[in-house]
Parts: sequence; C-alpha cells; structure tokens
Amino acid sequence: MRSRFTINQRAAILFILLVIVLIVFLIELAVLAPEFFARPPNDYDIYAHWGLAERLGPEKYSYWLVNYYPLPTTLWVFVPLSLLPNWFAIIWTIAPFLFALWLFRKPGVILWLYYPLLVQTGIGQLDGWLLLPLYWLIEDRPWLAGVGAVLVLFKPQLAFVTVAYALLSWVIRRDWRNLRAFAITLAIIYLPAFIVNPLWLLTMLDRMHVRANESLLPTRGASLWAWIWRGGITLWFLPIVALLATVLVLYIFVRRGKRMQAAQLLGLLVTPVLYAANFVTIIPILKTPRQILILTIISWVGVVMDTLAGGWGGAYAIIPITALFLLARENDATITPPTPTA
Repeated sequence: MRSRFTINQRAAILFILLVIVLIVFLIELAVLAPEFFARPPNDYDIYAHWGLAERLGPEKYSYWLVNYYPLPTTLWVFVPLSLLPNWFAIIWTIAPFLFALWLFRKPGVILWLYYPLLVQTGIGQLDGWLLLPLYWLIEDRPWLAGVGAVLVLFKPQLAFVTVAYALLSWVIRRDWRNLRAFAITLAIIYLPAFIVNPLWLLTMLDRMHVRANESLLPTRGASLWAWIWRGGITLWFLPIVALLATVLVLYIFVRRGKRMQAAQLLGLLVTPVLYAANFVTIIPILKTPRQILILTIISWVGVVMDTLAGGWGGAYAIIPITALFLLARENDATITPPTPTA
C-alpha cells in the first residue's frame, strides 16, 4: 500500500512539474515570438550578419563584430541563416526543446526549465542544435559518434576535450567505423572551407583574442577560471574545488567507466571562454529522471548564488560539479532514446 502511494505521489509531482513547465514555455513563446518577427534573438542575429558578410564580402558588407568561429561553421550554419527570414528564429529557438524530448521523452520536458537551456535558446545560441551530435559522441555510437565529433566542432570550445579523447580512444581501440565516419564527415565539411580560403585557420586563430578579451568574461565566465578572475575568498577555495573536481573526474573515468562523460565535464570546468548558457552541453550526459530533476533545480540554485554575489558567473560552476557527483553515484535505470539509422 505504501509503495503504491509512493508511486502515485511521484506521478502527481511529475504531472505538476510538467504542467508548470508547459505553462512557462507557452508564456515565453507568446512573449518572444512577436519580437522574433521584428528582430531575431541577439546571437542568432549576429550569426546571420556573419553569414551575410561572408556572402557579400568585406568590400560590400562589413559587420562590426569580428567572426572568430571556424569558417566551416560560417559556411554551413551562418550563411544559410542569412538566407532565411526572421521568423525562422522561432524554429531555431524551439528545436533544442524538442531535442530534449527526443533524448529523454517525457522527463525531457523538465529540462525546459533548465536555466542554461532557457538562456541559450532565448538569445539564439548554436549550442542547443549540437545536443544530438554531442549525445552520439558521448554515447560512442557506431558511425554516428564519428559524425557527431565533427559536428560539435562547429563550436569547438564546447567539446574539444571530448573530441580529443574520442579520437585517441578510437585509435587505441582501432574503431575504424568511427574513424572513417570522422574522416569522411571532416572532409565533406572542411574541404570547402579551405577552397574558399586556404588560410582561414590562421585567420581564426588570429581573431581568438577577441573572444578571450570579451569585457563580460571576467565577471560572467562560468568555468573554474572565474574563481581566479574574481579573486578574494573564491581564490582561496579554488584549490579545494579543483582537487574535488579532479578526484571526481578520475573516479568517473576509471571506476565508473564513463570516460566520454568525464572528458566533457572536465572540458566545461577548465575552458576559460564559457558562460552559464554553454552548460546546456551537460544535457547529453544525463541518464535518469532523477538526474534531470536535480540538475534543473541546481541550475536555479546557481542563479540565486549568482544574484547574491552581485552577478558572478563562477557561481554556475556548481552545475558541472553537481553533474560530476551524480555520475559518480547514480545507478538508476537509464532513459534510452530512439536509435537513429546510421
């Protein structure tokens, strides 16, 4: 009798959460949709301008923001966006929410309240569109992982540690399927960029200082580097937190065998050019409804901490650190999304 009550109670709580999420989502969509027709979200708008600048050339169109993304990203993502009407921003914004549903089915709706997902879709970032390729990579799916490793490099800072580990792992294991998939996809996506501009890689590296010198980074950066930039008491706690994170990463990597997941979280903690919204890339690591619920709640704990600290992005490091704890001890049944045809 008690067991049945517990099950019914959990079902009721989940139902209430789903209703709340749907209401919040519909309100957000109703508020933002009219604005999207007038002017797309900030980052989406920047992407489209970068694409337009690439199509027309600097002699005809010069955009004030320097594009520091890889040229393949510009050619395959930003140029197409520059050809689409403003209303496509609605589809661009909704898609990551649908990806969450694809990955986790009903519990994925809870992620619609996950703070990084709300932020990155609200400003139109690319991150949410990389959830499925990143999932293929982290799950080490045959063929699809190799494709995903190339696609996530559209925004390299999000998963470069994971991609590097995956390539090393495939070479050691002689995983020729994923290595071939990686090589073929890399050639298809990257060769046109070298035809357009053989020196694009040097140009991108030369412009990286623009990203590194962003005025918001010292105060809004969300990796462990933010603890150094903040100084004071946070600097004293940094060695303790860094040691804790290192121990958890090694434990997950060695004892739990979750090597791709450990690599992804390690990258998010040590990459200095990340903001809270970039932690949307933790989503493909999650496995259970419990993890989804806890991380969604923790993301808002980060918001509270950030507010109390007067706007300090380092508070959001609590999100990947919590994910490390969850990976280290979680044993619940996993949610398995449909497997696409490779």
